[in-house]
Amino acid sequence: MSDHYLKLYVGDYLADTGHLSTVEHGAYLLLLMHSWRTGPLPDDDARLAAIARMSRPEWRRVADVIRAFFTSTDAGLIQRRLERERNERGMKTLGPIISRYKADPTDKKSPTIVIATSECWTETLVYIE
Repeated sequence: MSDHYLKLYVGDYLADTGHLSTVEHGAYLLLLMHSWRTGPLPDDDARLAAIARMSRPEWRRVADVIRAFFTSTDAGLIQRRLERERNERGMKTLGPIISRYKADPTDKKSPTIVIATSECWTETLVYIE
């Protein structure tokens, strides 16, 4: 999947982040972009500070506010809206692949397609039986 663009719904973003300072906006956007390109973020303040291009003391001042936008999972920190967008985009990418194997429900010899995803699109399996 190409990581060249990330949809940004400006109205939704501003509605959710109106309380952020300029520095907090920068940190949050850098974390979102990094997560879009690489998957879940590390749940480690030193690494988050580096991704946000902040010193550790700068990060400590904004960490609680920024972390509130993310959910901790076994895979790392995720932002749920970003993961929904990633999943939608991934399904569009899988569409042409799946259509090649699209089963005829009346044909008992047609392949069965099973898609198993985790909360993060980074762990998706497609089985064609």
